[in-house]
Amino acid sequence: MLPHRVCREGLAMTDRTPRLLLSILLVCISAHVDATTIYRYKMPDGSTLYSQTAPRGGKQAGIVRVPPMSRAETEAQGVAKRKLEQDMARADRLAVLRSISLAAAYNDVCRASQRMQTARYAYMHGLVPGPGERQGTVGRFNRLNEAYWERIRDLQQEIDLSELDLDRARTEYERLK
Repeated sequence: MLPHRVCREGLAMTDRTPRLLLSILLVCISAHVDATTIYRYKMPDGSTLYSQTAPRGGKQAGIVRVPPMSRAETEAQGVAKRKLEQDMARADRLAVLRSISLAAAYNDVCRASQRMQTARYAYMHGLVPGPGERQGTVGRFNRLNEAYWERIRDLQQEIDLSELDLDRARTEYERLK
């Protein structure tokens, strides 16, 4: 026969009762710590809202107990979180690289545009014959030698190359944008 005592309320307690009560208390506390309470509310517009706190203007429609996650679920959540952090870090690095590439492409467009403006300026001012490029005059017109025409061809070729360079730079910038 187990020894027993009578507590204040008059209930009989055995020597095992404190251990049993302690076990039940620990289970209840651990269930309370691991489980999450989610409140369900009906909003004035009729929609349902789930929250850990009461929103203003919501009418409590019920309490939903979310059971604690298993060890496998916790580990899977940790793996998913780490993967998400890695993906976000990779996305940040790619965004920085894209910004650098876009800035470089913009600088290329600016440089090519400046080169084309310089080439056009040189061509416009190069139309005037330089010393030694005239062979003579016939009436009111100048007779220009081959050195003049060669210089004009070179200036026109520089304009053409700068236009091609500008088109390439603009295309690359638009591709990156």
